[in-house]
Amino acid sequence: MRFPVDNFLTEWNQTAGNGFGQQTSYGFHEGIDLNDNMGGNSDLGKEIFAIQNGELVYWHGAKHPTTGFGYHSVYKIDGAWGTRWVHQSHCMSDITPAPKAVSENERIARVGNSGTTYAHIHFAIFKVDPITLPNGIDTIAKTQQQLNDWWENPILFIEKQMTPSIDLQKQLDVMRDERDANWKLYEKEKLKTVDLQERLEKANKKIEKAQAALI
Repeated sequence: MRFPVDNFLTEWNQTAGNGFGQQTSYGFHEGIDLNDNMGGNSDLGKEIFAIQNGELVYWHGAKHPTTGFGYHSVYKIDGAWGTRWVHQSHCMSDITPAPKAVSENERIARVGNSGTTYAHIHFAIFKVDPITLPNGIDTIAKTQQQLNDWWENPILFIEKQMTPSIDLQKQLDVMRDERDANWKLYEKEKLKTVDLQERLEKANKKIEKAQAALI
């Protein structure tokens, strides 16, 4: 799994627009507005990628290009956590139409300012199939209960799914430290015992296994 744009952690922010769950004139903001760090329309045309393999299931390419979500689409993803529907809005007019299978890292849209003034991505994740909601993929959260039942914080969701790799990297670092400590002991004391050699061999095997899991 990945973030919907390249260099998300260094070149993008979540504070220039509305945050997830922020109270608005209509109710509650069900997504996160993502802007690049340059402001204005500097992110206009930047690529939006699928965060994981899935199926593009819904899109509005000409229904309301100057109002609401503008050009927007939804793709479905599945995992151990169940099924989610990923929503990107305010795109440029060349969004990829549905239905279509999509692969992680595949460009599915570009940042636009359709339905809004300044270019940004309204990025949201449905916990339920949006086609079942009152206004389909145009549904907004009018109450806190709707927000809780139908959406979740999209960035926290992505970060949670990426955590296993982060944890594995930490484990790998710990094992390397243990291996290096054993090696320093070997060099210092010149203890060429079978026991210490076996510990070094086991440490190297653990590291090789952990590295293979990261690939």
